[in-house]
Amino acid sequence: LDELTLRFDSVRWNLGGPASVLWSPQGTEVRDFRLIRPGVGGMRIRADGYLPLRGDGDFELEVEGLQLDRVARFTQMDDPLEGLLHLRMRVGGTAESPSMVGTLSGESLRFREYTLAGLDSEFEYRDQRLTGEAWALEGGRQVLAVEGSFPADLRVRPESGRLPEAPVDLTVAVDSFPAALALVTVRALEEVDGALSGQFQLGGTPAQLAPVGALHLGDGSTFVPGLGVRFQEVDAAFALNPDGTVQVEGTFQSQGTGRVNGTVFLHPLTDPTLDLTLSATELLAVARRDVEARVTGQVEITQRYRLPRVEGSLRVDGGVLMVEEFARSAEVVDLSDPSFLNVMQEAGSLRPMVEATQNPFLQNLRLDVELSMSRGSWLRGKDMNVEMNGDLQVFWDRTERDLAMVGELEAIRGFYPVLGRQFQVQEGGVSFIGTAGVNPNLDLEALHRLRTPEDEDLEVTATVEGTLLSPRISLSSNANYAIAESDLVSYLIFGRPTYALASGQNNLVQGAAGSLLGAAGGATANLALGTMGSQLGSVVARDFGLDYLAISQGDYIDPFAGAFGWGSTLAATQVEIGQYLTEDLFAALIWRPLGDLGSGNKANRFAGLRLEWRPLDFWTLEGFYEDQLARSPLFRSIGFQQPKILGFFFWREWGY
Repeated sequence: LDELTLRFDSVRWNLGGPASVLWSPQGTEVRDFRLIRPGVGGMRIRADGYLPLRGDGDFELEVEGLQLDRVARFTQMDDPLEGLLHLRMRVGGTAESPSMVGTLSGESLRFREYTLAGLDSEFEYRDQRLTGEAWALEGGRQVLAVEGSFPADLRVRPESGRLPEAPVDLTVAVDSFPAALALVTVRALEEVDGALSGQFQLGGTPAQLAPVGALHLGDGSTFVPGLGVRFQEVDAAFALNPDGTVQVEGTFQSQGTGRVNGTVFLHPLTDPTLDLTLSATELLAVARRDVEARVTGQVEITQRYRLPRVEGSLRVDGGVLMVEEFARSAEVVDLSDPSFLNVMQEAGSLRPMVEATQNPFLQNLRLDVELSMSRGSWLRGKDMNVEMNGDLQVFWDRTERDLAMVGELEAIRGFYPVLGRQFQVQEGGVSFIGTAGVNPNLDLEALHRLRTPEDEDLEVTATVEGTLLSPRISLSSNANYAIAESDLVSYLIFGRPTYALASGQNNLVQGAAGSLLGAAGGATANLALGTMGSQLGSVVARDFGLDYLAISQGDYIDPFAGAFGWGSTLAATQVEIGQYLTEDLFAALIWRPLGDLGSGNKANRFAGLRLEWRPLDFWTLEGFYEDQLARSPLFRSIGFQQPKILGFFFWREWGY
């Protein structure tokens, strides 16, 4: 078959009985069409008359009990739509000058989690102008009233779009109108609550709207998935001006308090210009898996909604940066990236879905913020848990997926695990030099105290250099004689030097430290519990809102415990919890959960209490309540009974 041509002047469908549909180039004629679904939840549709493509028309349509959930399923809508719709409409005039008059109402309406008890409207369309009024009910009261006229071109073939440049004359009044419905198109917000009240007149033209009036949002709250934070007690006032600007002033809370004020210029409505100031006082600004922070300070949000810029200065009053998670978040594949969308061009159903879920404000955000990290700010990851303070400059261009930080953070306290042992951080810090991503330079010194089989006190210092992703660790000690690094590794894992090891254990020490997880007895316990303790401490501290949590072995493990190595290690395991009581006062509680293992003395569980107060930047007062000889490794073996004593240290730090 090389060619097939079909030509029709008109097509008629006989629908049974008197009902029929006739299509022709002049228009569509429907005669006595009825669709009835009987019973509970039934529906009735009746259509009759002539819809003109040329000439005059006279068409009637009645719809009663149309179930919107069926419409949503038929059109494959992603969001749930429920309720009943009723429509009565009469169409007349010609194709070049149609006219309409009718009523539209709904009941038990629901879109996503938002509801309206009822909606009623009356409308008339003539001479490319839609005139009418509408009102909505919720909770037994009228929450919305709209009346006036709006330009619209409903001709079959409009010449210049559906919204001609003609005057707008609308009056809108709201009384406790659900804010969730007003913000239903803002996908960056979830679980919106609160009510809008006020009145405004809308003049101007569709391209240059001129609103006049005021609105107030009260008792508001919303969850912002991008930040992981629910903002509550939202109270905002909006003053609408004829020049298209909206003056905004509001407050909100999330542990702390936030305030926003400034101007939004509505022209064009799809991409307004922003000039807002956001102030915060100990506000929980973000609480995600990769970062959590309470901030104080001020930022400016400027430029356009689709290409915003945020600049300012913030102090982090307390926060956690999970370095591995943060790096993954910064480098994750961007579903809105044009190259990704081009790859997915073949999947025609996926591309519209991805494009529809984009939020232009977040997708195109550019950030230039000075961060001052105060005490109570932590860098946590699988290989570190360190409290930091210092200053950072953060640059982030979301469109380019370019994240860079510049500055230095000083280490205050924390731990760095080496070969399963918890090394307490003594000094140093991390420095960000502006390279892309999250990979700062490390310069840390951490200390671990242990006791040799000869009952000698041995302090092992780990110097951590390199970068976060490629650290270099070297070991040294306080001994009066030189100890090879391999012997220090052996002390950390087996509790004795390499010459006292079996040949298999010696080979493991000389090889990769990670393979020592397969060694027997106390070495296995040391490494397994050390690795588990560092990661578990980071997770628990974050999830339970603690400032500091460390799980570590005690300072004495019997290297010849053999099969009893696990019991010895468990009994010596210590848990330390720290919390800031005020900005300058830090408290830590230390106990041994299984300290009575083998001794039957529950008093062994409580290991001590420590308070640190820093009245000035370089002066620290530490008070403690602990075992009398807790700071003398010679007497810290398991089961040695000691009385608790009070003491304090007062010192000043300086460097050159």
